[in-house]
Amino acid sequence: MNDDSRNQSVVTTIDLLRHGACRDGAIYRGRTDSLLSDEGELQMQRGCQDGRWQRIYSSPLSRCCQFAYQLSEQQQVPLAEESRLMELDFGDWDGCLTEEVWRTQQQAVLAFWQDPVHCPPPGGESLQALRERCVQLLHDLHRDHRGERLLLVTHGGVIRVLLGYLLQMPNSALYQLSIGYGSLSRIELYQGEDGSEFGSEVIFLNRMPSLQGYENG
Repeated sequence: MNDDSRNQSVVTTIDLLRHGACRDGAIYRGRTDSLLSDEGELQMQRGCQDGRWQRIYSSPLSRCCQFAYQLSEQQQVPLAEESRLMELDFGDWDGCLTEEVWRTQQQAVLAFWQDPVHCPPPGGESLQALRERCVQLLHDLHRDHRGERLLLVTHGGVIRVLLGYLLQMPNSALYQLSIGYGSLSRIELYQGEDGSEFGSEVIFLNRMPSLQGYENG
């Protein structure tokens, strides 16, 4: 987008904050309701320490919403839980140690990481289904909060599919994006004053308070 188009448009800013490290170690952490570790809470505090928002949306899972409620009270801004911000459902693997799943189902794990589109975890959610619900949420937020600054407190998978959608990446390439614990990414959505669409930009991604934390969920 050129500067003239941006100056003539209404800008909706959406920040994407991934939750911090959790207490239960290296597991497939999709719908498993893990709690943040002390380090994880500190990562989130550092990740958004300079931000101010008009509204916060959070995944209902504890590793996101407990911090989100604290932040909404501190900043005195409204908070809503949003189920579409939940992590990919890892099905039979959910809550299991990654090391144990690798030991017992190595071929299935390799298939998932090499082709996550066609080889989802057994009994789990497809990557396309995750992308569809997250993209629909993005459009709904843009429609309902045009011109506002929003914070979404969510998970690595959700952030990957939203960034991938705006960057026109195929689903098969999404896991090439590393999204660290407590990292912040920013997108801007532009719309003309007359309602015409100008598009979007990724302003920054994966801004991290440290270089640690790349596990699932």
